[in-house]
Amino acid sequence: MIRAFYSLVILTALIFLQSCSKNDDHVPQNASDPLLTKIEWKDQNASANLEYNSDNTQKQIIYDTPYGIDTVSFAYANNKLTTISSTRSLKSSQYAYNEKNQVNEVTMSSIYSIAKYQFEYAYTSTGKVASLKYYVLNESGKHLVYNSLYEYNSTGELSKITSTDKNNQQVVILIKSYSEETSFNPWPFISTTDLEEMYELYNFPVLNSLKKLPKRVEKITPGYKSIYETDFNISSLKLQKTLSSNYYEDDPGTRVTMEAEYFYNN
Repeated sequence: MIRAFYSLVILTALIFLQSCSKNDDHVPQNASDPLLTKIEWKDQNASANLEYNSDNTQKQIIYDTPYGIDTVSFAYANNKLTTISSTRSLKSSQYAYNEKNQVNEVTMSSIYSIAKYQFEYAYTSTGKVASLKYYVLNESGKHLVYNSLYEYNSTGELSKITSTDKNNQQVVILIKSYSEETSFNPWPFISTTDLEEMYELYNFPVLNSLKKLPKRVEKITPGYKSIYETDFNISSLKLQKTLSSNYYEDDPGTRVTMEAEYFYNN
């Protein structure tokens, strides 16, 4: 699947800069703001080209990799994102909203499977994500897989996510440090139509509420700890390059790195 090629990018927070409201999920970009038009992963011979609607909302992201081309399209109704679809995987995501226009449900489906993934979000009084419940929907009903709770530090930054399954097994994600403060649009670096590792952090409602980008993230699961690090090259509020790495804490020799370069319309 084409999004799997970008797992490392997603997991290590290769998020581009682009001015955008952090409180409204569907406010269009300011016409004068620079728009990200392309990302290149030269070592992987891969790229992503971004296209926008007339109001600067995301229209398409076209991924070109050694595995083929995938066009990810965004559809809107009543000024809200409703559907994201992939031409290569033939999977899609449906977005639903609460009375405050916050995303409260995302349902991922495929034409090849009856089963669906459903993610239900709840928010704090200040609009931050408080919890995320991940379900599998199939012929036998709706089954809770993980319940994730979000914790914030004294400055209001997301610091910890604890996900618990039905057997009380836990996965803990610690955001140990952040980049400098910036704005960003997360769409190219979220797995938009499929479930991938670290979905608890790298999803639209969570990323859209952050003012800084995760720089070092630790994921603790029974038996091992994974480290995700990103170095950001930022100039004039625009991300120019990122260098990301992923490795097991007790085996640094497993380190994998990826570099990306970012291009804008002005």
